[in-house]
Amino acid sequence: MDESTDDGREGPEDDDRPQSARREISDIQRQAFLEALAENCHVRGAAAVAGFAPSAAYNLRRRDPSFAEAWQAALDSGYARLEMALVERAIQTIDVAHDDNPEAIAVVGAMTVAQAIDLMNKHRASIEGGRAKRVRLNARNRPTAEETDTEILRRIAIIEQQRERKAKTGEE
Repeated sequence: MDESTDDGREGPEDDDRPQSARREISDIQRQAFLEALAENCHVRGAAAVAGFAPSAAYNLRRRDPSFAEAWQAALDSGYARLEMALVERAIQTIDVAHDDNPEAIAVVGAMTVAQAIDLMNKHRASIEGGRAKRVRLNARNRPTAEETDTEILRRIAIIEQQRERKAKTGEE
């Protein structure tokens, strides 16, 4: 029997589009994403492993509170692992330094210790106050309503002055 909707379109059972075209993320993909995120703390890389765009992950996190919670738990786990790796590498570096090997470069996974420390600092800054901060683009650059009103009034005054000058000189 043909499954179709009232308006003649095919029903969901007959939808031949690939899952990515429907923008649905399966439970298997979610799990793969969360595991990769816990492993490398990198959203773009985790999304690639799971087979969807990073923007789809961010959209899902915004829409699904349980996914957002699992996301944060994966990041917390990943950052804890990263901290432990840094401590381990620091100990190894100290041991290497004692062996008089100045050429040794300590690496954590696919990043240098400096990159790992930078990542840890960013993580700490993002969770100040006990929870992750939401990212607001240009949050520091946004003027207050009062500043906006003042600037609009200033520009209106300039336009009025220009019109008055033109009226006095007879220009149009």
